[in-house]
Amino acid sequence: MEVLLEQNGTNINATDESGDPPLLFAALSGGIGALTSLVKRDDLNVNVKFSNGFTALYHAVCEGPEALRLLLERHDLDVNMKFDDGYTALPYAVFVGGEALRLLLERHDLDVNMKFDDGYTALFHAVFEGGEALRLLLERHDLDVNMKFDDGYTALFYVVYEGGEALRLLLERDDLDVNMKFDNGDTALFYAMHRGGETLNLFLGRDDVDMNLEFVDGSTALSEAVNIGGEVLKLVQEHSNLHVNST
Repeated sequence: MEVLLEQNGTNINATDESGDPPLLFAALSGGIGALTSLVKRDDLNVNVKFSNGFTALYHAVCEGPEALRLLLERHDLDVNMKFDDGYTALPYAVFVGGEALRLLLERHDLDVNMKFDDGYTALFHAVFEGGEALRLLLERHDLDVNMKFDDGYTALFYVVYEGGEALRLLLERDDLDVNMKFDNGDTALFYAMHRGGETLNLFLGRDDVDMNLEFVDGSTALSEAVNIGGEVLKLVQEHSNLHVNST
C-alpha cells in the first residue's frame, strides 16, 4: 500500500459504494506504515466523514496513540468537528484516557469548553470517568470550570455527588466559583451538607465558601445544618467559628 500511496496519480480520497474512502480505512486498520505515507499527502481530506458518521480522528482515538499521534500532525485536522452523534473526539478521548487524551489536549486549537448536543461539555464526562482523565482535562487553563450545562448545573454539582478524588481535583482549581447559584437557586454547599462526611469536609476546606449565602428556601448553611444535625452541624459550626475568629 505504501507504494500505491506514493504514486501522485492515486486518488486517495476516492470512495467506495458506501461513500467511504477505502484507503483511509485501510491505513487506520492496516499498520502505521500505510498511515505514515497517507498523512504525508497534502491532497488527503483528513476531515471527511465516513458512512458511520465519524471521521478518521475518532478511529485514531480508538485505534491507539501511534495512529493518533500521526494524524494530529496534520494542522488542517479539525479537532472540534462534531460527529453525527453530536459529540467531538474529546469525550471519546476522555473515555479512552491515557495517552489518547494527553495527545489531543496538546492541540491548542482544541475547544475544551464546547457543548455537545446532549447539553454537556467534556468536563461533565470527565467527572464520571474520574482519576487521570479529570486531572488531565483540569490541566488546561482555558477550561471553564464554572460553565453551566443545559440542565442549569455546573461540574461542581456533579462532583459533590461523586465525592472523593473527583471533588478533590476540582476544588484545587482557584478559579472555581464554589458559591455559584444553580438555576434551581441552590449552591453546591447545600448538596455537600446533605452528603455530609468527607464530601462536606472537603468542600469546607475552601476558605472562600460563603456560609451566609441563602439557599432557595431562604435558609443559610447554619440553619440548614441545625435541621440536619449530627456531624454536619458540628462541621458547619466549626467552619463558621473559624471564619468569625479570623475576621
